Amino acid sequence: MANKEKIFKKILQILFYLSLIAPLLVDRRLFFPYVTSNALYFRFFAELVLFLWLVFILFYPKYRPKINVLSGSLLIYILVLIAATIFSANIYLSFWGDAERMMGLFGLLHFVALFFVGSSIFKEKKDLKTLLNIFLAISSALALHGIFQRLGLTSIKPGEERIVATLGNSAILASYLIFGLFLSIYQGLKNLKSFPAIIYGLVALLHLAAIFLTGTRGAFLGIAAGFLFAILILGFLSKNKKVKLGLLALIIFSILFYSLIYFSQNKGWVRNNAYLYRISHISLSDNTIQSRFMSWKWGIEGFKDKPLIGWGFENYVAPFNKYFEARYYNLATEEYFDRPHNIIVEHLATTGVLGAVAYLLFLVSAFYFILKTHREQKDSVYLAIFGGLLLAYFTQNLFLFDSPPSLIGLGVLLVLVNNWRGSLLPQTNEQGKTEGARLRPAIIFILALIIGVLFFYSFSRTILASYRALKDNVAGQVYMDDYKKGIDYLKKSVSRNTILDIDLRSSSANTIYNYYVSGGAGEDKKGDLDFAVDLYKKNLALMPDDAYYNFKLAEILNFRSSVDHNEQILNEAKSYIDKAVVLSPQRATVRFILVENLLIAGKFDEAIKEAQATVALNDKFGASWWELAKAQYIKQDYINAKDSLVKAVELGHHVGEQNIEQFMPFFNIQQGNENAIAYYELIVKSGTNNYLIYSTLANLYLQTGQKEKAIEAAEISAQLNPSTREKVNKFIENVKTKY
Repeated sequence: MANKEKIFKKILQILFYLSLIAPLLVDRRLFFPYVTSNALYFRFFAELVLFLWLVFILFYPKYRPKINVLSGSLLIYILVLIAATIFSANIYLSFWGDAERMMGLFGLLHFVALFFVGSSIFKEKKDLKTLLNIFLAISSALALHGIFQRLGLTSIKPGEERIVATLGNSAILASYLIFGLFLSIYQGLKNLKSFPAIIYGLVALLHLAAIFLTGTRGAFLGIAAGFLFAILILGFLSKNKKVKLGLLALIIFSILFYSLIYFSQNKGWVRNNAYLYRISHISLSDNTIQSRFMSWKWGIEGFKDKPLIGWGFENYVAPFNKYFEARYYNLATEEYFDRPHNIIVEHLATTGVLGAVAYLLFLVSAFYFILKTHREQKDSVYLAIFGGLLLAYFTQNLFLFDSPPSLIGLGVLLVLVNNWRGSLLPQTNEQGKTEGARLRPAIIFILALIIGVLFFYSFSRTILASYRALKDNVAGQVYMDDYKKGIDYLKKSVSRNTILDIDLRSSSANTIYNYYVSGGAGEDKKGDLDFAVDLYKKNLALMPDDAYYNFKLAEILNFRSSVDHNEQILNEAKSYIDKAVVLSPQRATVRFILVENLLIAGKFDEAIKEAQATVALNDKFGASWWELAKAQYIKQDYINAKDSLVKAVELGHHVGEQNIEQFMPFFNIQQGNENAIAYYELIVKSGTNNYLIYSTLANLYLQTGQKEKAIEAAEISAQLNPSTREKVNKFIENVKTKY
């Protein structure tokens, strides 16, 4: 190999390695720091290595990629995603994605580039092993960081029960570590009779421990499926009876061990261990599982609407909003899902049957390559571990979704799968050929210049500008106590014209709104609120049928109208909230803004009617009863308002002590201890840290002969205010001796 070619290739490999470091990096000064930090870093190196690689293959044609079953199926998948983006409900979101996920077609193309570049420059066996080991080193560092976090030794969420490391999410961390787990096991098995096997074994245990500490049940199921596949393959292909019996014993032991945990789920040693408890509660009746089932159902309904090409890549939120059911509030409080937490349902809803088939074809092609390598090389360990890893990735994605870290792991796996077979074949004369491209220097110069300009433009507009804007946005939130400084930073963050402006605008608008709602006293309240309104209108210009943005704009307009009693603005708010209701008819929180709008307009009867309709959607949702209570109170229907308040609290809604105090006159607490007890118990049920409430209850319980309750309330009072401990002890002693 010519010296220049070797140096150029080595530079590309080093840049490739640097891109893999992305999951370790986090800049907490950014908006959505755990996602945006590593994604922007990865994009920079992915683009840099891609543009240099394009120059490289101009000079050295032999490195130009050749289409095979795997790369061809990947290109088909990308073409389907492009079509789904073109016909998307929201092209902007489909292409650019958002700051919370950093995906979109634009983001996904970076991982496709990773695959093609890697498949071109890691063709030799030694290069593939180096790539594998560097990935394992990075993955191990992330696993170790997570364990240190659990021990309280990191600045990122120290002592967190479910570790997140530098990724900010336990499930995403687990999905990434799965790749390191299986690849370290593979290396250990391939070096079984040498010292490195011990090192790789320790690395595998490190990954397994970290995944366990994430408490992610989807990852546990994925690993179980992958391990079972690997064990069955090794057992079936092995000719050694002892190996077969050992693997069979391992399966039986694993089944018995999990059965012990499952049937002991109510015993202390399982119940008091957060990780064992989560493993033991893999149940179809679990609230989390039930909420996922509902989300999957809505995704399928969305698929039925647009079965061929779907609602558009990254546009799952559209069918989710449309088919959202109010009964969901019985299971969870998080009500805006941009992912169904099932990769197949996600593809069906967003890319239709074409996208789902293309995705499965791509995975089948990867497995075909694994199987083909095994058939030619008779390497059962390779088939077992690489096939098991692919199955583990797919299985855990049935309960999650792809993310930048997991796609980095998948990209490395695909490079290994694509090139592993070729690296084991004898080198041909054609493969050893080092002759450069026979292009005129002028043509090469012009092409290289074009590539360089494209890279510089992409870096300045999509990476550097985004980084600065994300940083300004967080600074604006932090400095809102210094009103002018905070507003200036927020305005600066949305003035940079980045690909993440949708999130930056909504974040800035929400920050301004929350500042004034909580009593902030800015110099230009009307102007600032009008600025916030304008930000949401810009978002709606790009995403007119987004229920969330219509709802949030209406919320700000409601508040803005109350500043100077502007009826025109109030009517404008009504138009946006009406559209949000059409887009998501059973979302109670959207209807709450409609009730507020009607109350501000003085349409009390209509407000009550709307609140009652919201309660009817799900009469087990306490927040709806509270909205009804507020409307009835303003209408001066105090008896019904009191009943609605009680219902809200009984259903677990946190109303707040100050809000309940407004209803005190209607409990007639002066007319008997029972009324007083009912009133103060209501405050306790809603949640309070006021020791005086418990002290009052203790005396009332004593007066009505409820000694045990009196003692219990007195104890809580002392816990909330330790300075009263002596008085409380005397009270309790008095209760026990005299009553």
